Amino acid sequence: MSDHEKCAEVCEDHGFARQAGILRAVARGGLRVFAVCERLSDDYGSLTGEGCVPVALFLDRADAEHDARRREILAFCTRNLYKYCDKNIAYITDRSADQFEREVSAILGADYRLPAPATHSGPLFPADATDEQMQAVFGLFNENTHFFQVAELDIVDGANPTPSGESPS
Repeated sequence: MSDHEKCAEVCEDHGFARQAGILRAVARGGLRVFAVCERLSDDYGSLTGEGCVPVALFLDRADAEHDARRREILAFCTRNLYKYCDKNIAYITDRSADQFEREVSAILGADYRLPAPATHSGPLFPADATDEQMQAVFGLFNENTHFFQVAELDIVDGANPTPSGESPS
């Protein structure tokens, strides 16, 4: 009997049926776990293609994708995006600055101008923008501008070493 199966029995004995089911799924290799991961920045502030830090776990990919989108919108609303593009918007969108401003203005329903990169230190977009507007603005950026991604994790039984003096079962 694996450690997961033993833990499932203990959970069931103490009334934790849902947790017991999850542990049994892990024991038979049928559990899929999805991590929402925040991408890392390099020394210059650019988002790297390598490495990320898990910030949330889900048993359903759709739930993980939804959480990643929510976190993405929040990041676009609260972070200074100039920090991630060496203060040059052309690094994170295929649009010219003028075209970008026109499209953001159309989305927000108000005149929008990019703040001056040399002096700006806050978010690039107004705080009163709705989630739907920010989702549309988010679509104007290159895919490499995404702060969050979803990764499927492999659950490996016996991956943790046993303390010395104990034998694996």
